Amino acid sequence: MSIAVFIATSSGPVRIERIIGEMTPQSNIFLGRGYKPLEPVSSDYDDFVSVGGPVHRAFGPFETPAFRLDVSGAVAAGNSWEFAVFTAHGLAKWGALAGMGDPFDQALVLTGQVDTDFRIGSVGHIPEKLAAAEPLINELVAAGKAVQVCVPSDDSTAGKCGPINVTTMVDAAKYVADLTGDAVPAAPPAQAPPRSEGASRRRLWIAAAGTVALVTGVAMVGYLAPIEQAAVDPGRSQSVAVEPALSAAGTGIALFELRAPAGKSCIDVHFAGVEPTEMAVPWTQGHKGQSTLSGICALRFEFRTSSSRAAVTARLAVLSGKYLDQSSPVRSARLDKNISWTLPLPDRMAEPLRLEAAILDSEGHRVSTRNHEVLP
Repeated sequence: MSIAVFIATSSGPVRIERIIGEMTPQSNIFLGRGYKPLEPVSSDYDDFVSVGGPVHRAFGPFETPAFRLDVSGAVAAGNSWEFAVFTAHGLAKWGALAGMGDPFDQALVLTGQVDTDFRIGSVGHIPEKLAAAEPLINELVAAGKAVQVCVPSDDSTAGKCGPINVTTMVDAAKYVADLTGDAVPAAPPAQAPPRSEGASRRRLWIAAAGTVALVTGVAMVGYLAPIEQAAVDPGRSQSVAVEPALSAAGTGIALFELRAPAGKSCIDVHFAGVEPTEMAVPWTQGHKGQSTLSGICALRFEFRTSSSRAAVTARLAVLSGKYLDQSSPVRSARLDKNISWTLPLPDRMAEPLRLEAAILDSEGHRVSTRNHEVLP
């Protein structure tokens, strides 16, 4: 499943082109691949996805503190973009958001604000937005795409947009759950301290730029160093052990290489339904695993946990390169049962495919991490 998401605006639909996690002090919205954040909407977006905001409450915790969201056109001030952005983050979490240039099966044209309980609120100007969206709707329908146009139920708008019936919605979390087939948790009690009026992370960052720059530099050294220390510190003597095979009661990450059986090719595996052969990839704790592309049709990551706690999360991030049918660089899901994700590989790669698989606890701390790369 791959779904394209559009923000309905009075000037015409604006597509959400991609969402990328970033190690930056605030989240931003950019026009295309630009480097200047769109304002003032970026400040509002930063609040919307931060701890305590609807996106984090529904889909967090996240591995990165901020996001970059690219759009195809300008987004005006206000809150009518929130329903589309909330939905896009939910789809991205499950790897279902179609990026620019990616094929997609369905298109969503959405407008509405989303509150902390995931309720979709009125935004107004619905007739203008529907009229502006009609040319795109007609084009998508003519191309054989499934299209859904949704507006807040409080706006009480019924009827059609081109050949498509307009749907009114109340609950953003339920809407995403219906799209993905995975339940979004009910809104938890708010625990984040209230923010001062107008004091987003962006403005606090600017006000304390000098101090934060120094602290951030020191903190990032302490944060990043332990991740690779076991592999790059030759002076430290340690005993490393290959991770044992996972049991049903264990918590950890297993990796398998999928290859075509004798007399068959990866094309048969990808498109003809031929069952591949699997080979477990051994792993030495603290070291990056490595495969060579030749002969490998796909990688399969298996996440297992013995924890019954809520909000334990399986996450798979693409650090560089791209696998077949990839729609988002990050895939994640609540790990209340064993999860298996298969990444089909292309015949050729221009650069290594570098991956980080992790199991995160309820506070976003890594319980288990496994890094692996596939060389061209």
